[in-house]
Amino acid sequence: MRYLILGATEARDSHGQPLPLGAGARLRALLTALALRAARALPVPVDVLIGEVWADDPPQDPPAALQALVGRLRRVVGRAAVDSGPGGYRLVTPADEVDLFRFERLVGEGSRALDSGDAETAAGTLRAALALWRGPAFADLPDRESAAARPEALRTTALYRRIEADLALGRAVEVVPELRELVAGDPLHEPFQAQLIRALSAAGRPADALTAYEDARRAIADRLGSRPGTELAGLHARLLRGDRPADARRGAADGRNGTGTPYGPPWGALDVPPAPGPAPGPASGVTADGGSPTRELRAPGIPAVGDRPPHDAPNAGSAPVSAPAPGRTPVRCRRTAGRTTVPGPGTARGPGTVVARSTATGPGSVVGRGMTGRR
Repeated sequence: MRYLILGATEARDSHGQPLPLGAGARLRALLTALALRAARALPVPVDVLIGEVWADDPPQDPPAALQALVGRLRRVVGRAAVDSGPGGYRLVTPADEVDLFRFERLVGEGSRALDSGDAETAAGTLRAALALWRGPAFADLPDRESAAARPEALRTTALYRRIEADLALGRAVEVVPELRELVAGDPLHEPFQAQLIRALSAAGRPADALTAYEDARRAIADRLGSRPGTELAGLHARLLRGDRPADARRGAADGRNGTGTPYGPPWGALDVPPAPGPAPGPASGVTADGGSPTRELRAPGIPAVGDRPPHDAPNAGSAPVSAPAPGRTPVRCRRTAGRTTVPGPGTARGPGTVVARSTATGPGSVVGRGMTGRR
């Protein structure tokens, strides 16, 4: 005998055929209340069952009404299936014959497989666990919210971990549509937001990943008046640096990015070689630390408009602002009317001048490109 309570309540025989519970809501509520406690050795007290079945609308003689309802249930599932004990009743069945407990067991197995590095087994096991759900947990209980809170939270955890396993297997492209639906349904769920950003990055879509971060940041700010948490902020900073996400690196053993196409150059890379040191200095535009848009990523050594070189710097009118890499020409900037600027496209260039220009194309998109001028 199988009992299904993760959705509309059902009882099925050993061949998987549904038993006729009928349209009576009370009978289904009683079976649900007994099944969700089937793992316990003690009977479910009568007053607990009365509260589960009738909630705030009990009959005139609750114990007698419950006894009559138990008799109806025994006629469907068999007398031996519902045992009478001191002060209550108990559903006699192995715990794994109730979908709730089978689900919990599979989630535990899948999580342990994922923690041990067996993503393939984890993905399959967690997918099987989630397939047991046919609707809201304990749907036939009059007051289901409190009882259903724990299994529904575990369902969310199982879904998160199954997506983690899929990302570890290089299935970023496949999970993006599912994650978009999840974050649309709950924009404040930061773990799913972070998974979406990682999946887009691993699928070779850094601009979309930055847009997803901005959508998450805006939703959190508008609804909570706060800033994204540590995980989202860290992902954003790595996106701005052009770091390849760990999910993409895991799928790179055969030189592919989860989309079936080879990796190209690291996205977001700058032609001007990065220099060691702290994060880029303050300017305007995108966020490097997960907060309000106050910092702009740019090539190390390229000053922002308005930065002033030291007054005692040699050749202050056209001074190198970074040490050249081997085989490269120094980057020079020009000071005009008290402001230090970098020559842009179309600006007259003297011999040996290197022009740096930004090709940012949208909110949150930062791309740097170096271009050596003619001598």
